[in-house]
Amino acid sequence: MIIDLDRYCTQQEFGDLVGISQPAVSDHLAAGVLTPGQTMGQWHTDYIEHLREEAAGRGADGELARQRTIATRVARERNEIELAKDRKEFMAVNLIEQVIASVASQIRDHLQGLPPAMKMRCPHLSADDLKIIETCTFEAINLAASMSLASLDAMDAEDNEAPA
Repeated sequence: MIIDLDRYCTQQEFGDLVGISQPAVSDHLAAGVLTPGQTMGQWHTDYIEHLREEAAGRGADGELARQRTIATRVARERNEIELAKDRKEFMAVNLIEQVIASVASQIRDHLQGLPPAMKMRCPHLSADDLKIIETCTFEAINLAASMSLASLDAMDAEDNEAPA
């Protein structure tokens, strides 16, 4: 069967030609993909061009291109995280908190021995001097025990707010 593309056709005829329903042809006319009063050949050319644009992600709504952009960005971020992990530049928050807790515990253990050691090694220190050493030591122990990632964030915020 030979199709005359230079003739005018109904929406149903064009739909049959390209394999879509008459309401779909009507939707394409309403959306401006097809122009009323054109030949079957022109509708065919416009319809194929529309399909190419959609397939390339340049459709009327741009949704495919937007989704591709999002997927590409997510993949890039995922690759950057994996690379940072491989380079040991990235560590899970819970592991960092475990390291902080371990260091704080070691600091506490060392500092708790300071006042008795000072008393033994420096017998000339007065009770007031030893009390000052004890107070400073316990303040340092409490500070080390309270360290977390949240406190590091707070320290960063304070540093950023301080006038230069």
